[in-house]
Amino acid sequence: ERSPGGSISPAVHRPHYVVVTLVAPFEGNQRAIGFDIGSDPVRAEAIERAIATRSIAATSRIRLIQADGNAQFGSLLLAPHFARPVAPGQSPTEAEAPLGFAVAVLRWDHLLQTTLAALDPGLVDACLVDRTGPQPTRLSGAQGCEGSASPVAYSGPVELGGRRLALELRPAATFSGAPRSLQAWALLVAGV
Repeated sequence: ERSPGGSISPAVHRPHYVVVTLVAPFEGNQRAIGFDIGSDPVRAEAIERAIATRSIAATSRIRLIQADGNAQFGSLLLAPHFARPVAPGQSPTEAEAPLGFAVAVLRWDHLLQTTLAALDPGLVDACLVDRTGPQPTRLSGAQGCEGSASPVAYSGPVELGGRRLALELRPAATFSGAPRSLQAWALLVAGV
């Protein structure tokens, strides 16, 4: 687990552990092997929600354990696997613990950059925001974009693992000086 100082240390005693045993690709992710994701309160909340709902749960923004000194943020999607399926209308046994979890790591900056790679970065500013809690949390985009006062040209809600996300696209500062044909193209793409 991660110590209060941020270093990796042996896990303290807990009723159960959710330990990373396999990662793919291995290269660049080997630091995650052996980490108990249940040791972090944010990850633990998503684990408990996944167990309670028996469905995929997403964490809020977390510092990824794979990050070596450079603060790389993302979220985890946790899908619990149980020994017995629950029939429709039947409630699961509260004492039943999952056999394990399939976990996907979402690196929001990489995901957003890849998704918007076709757009000219000088025309559109993108911000991905988690609006689940009382305060919006930036997942990707320029620092402070979640509270930007500039008008939003497009805001698309996304429900993911029990979290309410929003992709917000705004005209970049250089947008008004762009040739009109590029403006129309950028608006078309942003509208999609």
